[in-house]
Amino acid sequence: MNYLESKKTTDDMAKLTREELDLAEWIQNRYIQMRDRLIETETLKKYRDSYFSHRPKNLLENIRDDGAFKGLKKWWKQVDEDAMRITPYDNDGNIMGFEAYFKYSNRRTGALDPSTNLVKVVEDYTNLFHTKQALDRILPKAVAYSKIMGDANAQKFIKQWLNFKKGIRWDFIKQGGKMDKVLGGLKALVYLRDLGLNIATGLASWAGAFHALTIAGNKKIIQRGLKRRFTKLGNARVKENVHLFGRGIAEDLVDPSRGLTGKAEDLAMILFRGDRQAKINYFLGNLTEAEYKTGKISGERMANIKLGWAETMPERSMKSLLEGSALGNVALMYKSSWAFPLIQTTGFNVIKLRNAIKTKQGIKFLKTTREGHQLLKVTVTGLAVISLYLSGKVDENDYSFSGRLINRVLRESASSLSAFNPQTWTSVRLTSLLDDVYEIFELFVKQERYKTDSKYGDEGTLKAVGKAKQTFTPVGISQFKGQPSGGGGKGGIDLGLPDLPSLPDLPSLPDLPSI
Repeated sequence: MNYLESKKTTDDMAKLTREELDLAEWIQNRYIQMRDRLIETETLKKYRDSYFSHRPKNLLENIRDDGAFKGLKKWWKQVDEDAMRITPYDNDGNIMGFEAYFKYSNRRTGALDPSTNLVKVVEDYTNLFHTKQALDRILPKAVAYSKIMGDANAQKFIKQWLNFKKGIRWDFIKQGGKMDKVLGGLKALVYLRDLGLNIATGLASWAGAFHALTIAGNKKIIQRGLKRRFTKLGNARVKENVHLFGRGIAEDLVDPSRGLTGKAEDLAMILFRGDRQAKINYFLGNLTEAEYKTGKISGERMANIKLGWAETMPERSMKSLLEGSALGNVALMYKSSWAFPLIQTTGFNVIKLRNAIKTKQGIKFLKTTREGHQLLKVTVTGLAVISLYLSGKVDENDYSFSGRLINRVLRESASSLSAFNPQTWTSVRLTSLLDDVYEIFELFVKQERYKTDSKYGDEGTLKAVGKAKQTFTPVGISQFKGQPSGGGGKGGIDLGLPDLPSLPDLPSLPDLPSI
């Protein structure tokens, strides 16, 4: 980093290896290309000859360099400075949107203690630059559409959407501010507590991904995708288009830009990779024979394939304004990524079916159209799961390991119906956590104690301590503990298997005669 901003004298070059010099030269040339493009579009008006971007240190970098207390204090002070640079409004208080906004073109006020994670710095800047380039192409159309509409609210929405794509949220909470950081941190901790190394939910998520895949694609697409997935050519197509569905766990773990926390999160969530595999299957299954063999896939074709899987699978690039806001992100935790695509697709398909019924084409619609087939799949899968519960063969209150796994798989398999469950949208995970914290406080004040031995405390111990254990123990740990009514015993995995029958009493041997 120091070399990139230096005068690049012989002494500066001597400090680096040949490989480091090659990397520095590549980065410098790339930055020159991006700088010149930004100058052309008048996005960047003031710059240095040794042009290079910086990003502030994250929390762990500050703690590593300055110790826990000082590092936390330094990072907390830095938050307000960063928040001031991110605003959806211009100097006159109007919403920006049709301007060529670029975050790194803002002048920083105050000193900056820059991050030394070179790969992350370059990656962030490059991603933002390419996003800006893509938006620049559609800006003329966006301006034209807003003028055609003539409606002030429509123009405001288009501007907000463009800002969101540029990385500027419209929110009641200041983006990048302290409250934003607190909410994001709480969400991350709850996320890891609930899902980190959660075997039952992780395995069941693959059933949800397969369910979404079966709705998005037909039998031929799925079979073709599976066949191509395990071929040398199929793997080559996946690597060439990894930007569509993200990297695999192996690539993430060796990526220096992920950092220690990112890699720890990757390991904790290693089982939750079903969506990526479902997208890869859908992608390979939709390629024509020529596209599959040559690897020549047009941008329009890629966009259509992406739109196809986005009907039932989560797609980060298609988040709504509500999902992108801090409060919306918290309120929609555990539901926006999977429920929004399913409820939107199923809702639109129902409207199309209703219109077909009006013209007496309902049966034909269900038999011959893709939308009709999607509705049939949703209905059949949902009825199958419901019938299993009604038959009594599945115990919804079975909290053993196998019971949790079976219930999770069935729920994931009927996720298209769960998306329409009002409870899915009214429940907020962080709110329930705050309720639990209040209950812990209330139990502590009342000094309530267990009257008998229980899973979370022995007789005479405080209920507040037991409730705290239940609330804050990660599921990745608690899943290995026996349940109160289970047969696995404390400290072991309750697999939900029946107890072994007792051995019969052996007959007594007769007394030996005296000699």
